[in-house]
Amino acid sequence: MHQSPNPGQPIASVGLTPGNQLQGGCETDKNYLYLSVFRCVDKIFTMNIKIHRIYEYTEPQSEIRILVDKLWPRGISKAEARLDYWWKDIAPSSKLRIWYGHDTDKWDEFREKYTDELEKKKDLIGEKLAELDKRKTIVLLYGAKDKDHNQAIVLKEFLENNFQG
Repeated sequence: MHQSPNPGQPIASVGLTPGNQLQGGCETDKNYLYLSVFRCVDKIFTMNIKIHRIYEYTEPQSEIRILVDKLWPRGISKAEARLDYWWKDIAPSSKLRIWYGHDTDKWDEFREKYTDELEKKKDLIGEKLAELDKRKTIVLLYGAKDKDHNQAIVLKEFLENNFQG
């Protein structure tokens, strides 16, 4: 039996392969190795996720800063953004983003459609999360002006509902 990896520890360093038994009753899955390990680790370590508008958030670099927009935010340099990751492949599709157009009347339908997109990318999201040090706070950054109706809200909810222990 292998020990469960620590957050941020490379999977290869603990010798995991599909079907291995892990402590705490976790088992890696042949199709979802990263996702399974991540879920197992999160039974012990819970993610702390915050969302902030990139134009207004300048907190210390001790957190993991992830831009979750498909497009780079206007007027922000890469140095100013101080990003650790840019998850543009997890952001809403161009088609969905253009359809929504930040029209709050479409918010409920946008949430549903974006959640469907995220469901189809669940393995990719699991792989991305497996790379993170889950002892640190994860900050999802977005550029939209509306703090109550943006994709970061939907993504945070999706992560908490699908990847918390």
